[in-house]
Amino acid sequence: MKRSIWRTFLIIFIVVGTRAFAQEGGDGNGVEIFLIESFVPQESPNQFYLTVYTSVRCRSKVILNNKYAFTISDSLTDNHKAVLDISAVKADSLSIPFVIEVTDSLNVKTVSEKYEIILPSVEKAPQGGGEFASCLYGALIYAIPVVDGYRQDAQNRWGFSKEFPILSFFQGGYNYPSSFVSAEYSHVFKSEENYLRLGWKYLIPTVAGEYFVLGLNGATNFKGYNGISPEATWGVLSLTNEFSLFIRYRYTTNFENPARSYSNISIGLYTWFFSKHM
Repeated sequence: MKRSIWRTFLIIFIVVGTRAFAQEGGDGNGVEIFLIESFVPQESPNQFYLTVYTSVRCRSKVILNNKYAFTISDSLTDNHKAVLDISAVKADSLSIPFVIEVTDSLNVKTVSEKYEIILPSVEKAPQGGGEFASCLYGALIYAIPVVDGYRQDAQNRWGFSKEFPILSFFQGGYNYPSSFVSAEYSHVFKSEENYLRLGWKYLIPTVAGEYFVLGLNGATNFKGYNGISPEATWGVLSLTNEFSLFIRYRYTTNFENPARSYSNISIGLYTWFFSKHM
């Protein structure tokens, strides 16, 4: 039974993990357009980072909100990359739709499917605090631990954990990274065990909620318990532009003693903001 569960999880993990890192656009008859990267970083809210590949050499431009056109490449190339100043773009919301338009050497134009970028929001801090209060407000939210419920040794236990995203990899017109590397500290009450995990997470945008994440971690308590912990996470809703509420299921298996394997369900807040953006 355990082998069957593992085999099923690994098949899902491999299939999802091998999804193309590019998003393909076009009308099926012209140039193939692959959107590789498109995001506006929190620290530079007026800069639009854009990377596009095309199946043939083309000139390219991006059109935001069906109104604002910016040149990506004015010479024929299949590798289109630019950092655009979008300070003049007026938008009614934080979500801005855009398309990529390319023109090949025969002056044949192809337009991509519609994408969107999410602009960083400026959260309001409690009144009277200024910049210090704003930083304190964000730090307090970030410090909230994840609540964990464990099923271990035929007993129900509680604990808490804190995940620290280290590297976040962005691509596509999406407000969340496509994948990230994180470290996590966990404490289990009653057993008084402490765990350290290091893992890789692959994030998939969803219609229901914000995202779905498949992850795989290495786990240790530095006292002889060493194993791996696959996990699945659902991003339920976005609380701010930087924080989202999630629910996670994880199964941790012990290499030396499979009988000490356990599962847990967690609820908490996720943010990529303090990680290094790649």
